[in-house]
Amino acid sequence: MKIRALYLLFGMTCLVSCKEYLDVKPDKKLVVPVTLQDMQAILNNVNLLNVNYPSIGETAADDYYLTYEDWAALRIGEDQSTYIWGDMAPRLAQWNAPYKCIFTANLVLETIEKKGVDNKAGRIGWDHAKGTALFFRGFNFFQLAQLFAKPYDEEDPEKGWGIPLRLTSNIHDKTVRASVNETYDRILQDLTEAAELLPIETAFKTRPNKAAAFGVLARAYLVMGKHELAGAYADSCLQLQNYLIDYNTLDPEADFPLARFNEEVLFHAVAYSPTISPSICKVDTLLYRSYAEDDLRRVIFFQENQDGSAAFKGSYDGENYGTIFNGITSAEMYLVMAESLARKNDVNNAMRYLNNLLKKRYEKDAFSPISASDANEALEIILSHRRKELIFRGLRWSDLRRLNSEDRFKKTLKRKLGEQTYELPPNDPRYVFLIPDEIIDMSGIPQNER
Repeated sequence: MKIRALYLLFGMTCLVSCKEYLDVKPDKKLVVPVTLQDMQAILNNVNLLNVNYPSIGETAADDYYLTYEDWAALRIGEDQSTYIWGDMAPRLAQWNAPYKCIFTANLVLETIEKKGVDNKAGRIGWDHAKGTALFFRGFNFFQLAQLFAKPYDEEDPEKGWGIPLRLTSNIHDKTVRASVNETYDRILQDLTEAAELLPIETAFKTRPNKAAAFGVLARAYLVMGKHELAGAYADSCLQLQNYLIDYNTLDPEADFPLARFNEEVLFHAVAYSPTISPSICKVDTLLYRSYAEDDLRRVIFFQENQDGSAAFKGSYDGENYGTIFNGITSAEMYLVMAESLARKNDVNNAMRYLNNLLKKRYEKDAFSPISASDANEALEIILSHRRKELIFRGLRWSDLRRLNSEDRFKKTLKRKLGEQTYELPPNDPRYVFLIPDEIIDMSGIPQNER
């Protein structure tokens, strides 16, 4: 009966509004989670913890375009505004969904802290539960930081606002914005502790393991510009899981060539965006043309429309239209390793990691290893393949933000709708999204600049 009530409570938590989370105390008399089984039931809630991650970064990024007719047909004004980098704050769900996950993680962590486990044999399960909760909290803080906080600046990490770091399930705690530095310190702390506690293997890819925690740490250090640490964690990840799918074994004629939970996936998470639906979303023309004829990603990731444009079909979420896989894969870690090594002027090893990936992506008898004359050329090649490999994976917006700090990689984004052209210059304030108006009105926290 307790477990049924527990599921009821967390089904309600999935639906609770952000206002209720901040202002109204949930009726915890419904259930008091106590046992390890209770914690596992909470952490197995895939519909809460593994889906509905924010998608606005992908909506605002430059890997696709919409026709004027398809843009005008979008039913939600906030989505139209996000596409053209307008002044409307995104939908509340883009902020709210990660904080629901954080609330859940905090409840688990508090329960474990109160419970305490002295029995060594029993501690393993509780440690795994604690590590899982810390992973989800750190992962969600990271997602929010890519959208609503200024990019990390190593020269001045205290510059600008970060995000609210809610560390308890007490909805009466005052909401305040941390600094950018405090935000990333918390992300790293949560994920580092999670990596220590998590098991090497889990039964389901919706549950994080050590490799997944190392992977998110590598991702976090990369956006912080700490490339050596990013490479170190990517290496730790690959020591546990380095499998790559040989795209020669896939069926390019299939509607969805890549299976959900495939061998490359270390942790499964997805976002949803009506804007990225293959029925309206057209892959950037220059990006699509950059795939070589013998690059199998050209036919595994895309199908041509009748008008000659390309639609994306290569989601690692399998047969789901409009979903953006933003979990962790081994392929991403090969690219982090390659970039880290190139930035250390270790050209040969950087290209070795890249070629180890690409030989699984090109036609078997056509691939010749790529070489680079120096570190600068190696980095340019690696970043070009990073974009081609990780298209529609929830990473492009973070890459644009971090690469804006380097003159050679800065880029002005452009959208054309009818006769109107919209632009987003490098380091524009609009690279940080407005916080939804409801949150500003409710909490009084400062809004991002415009």
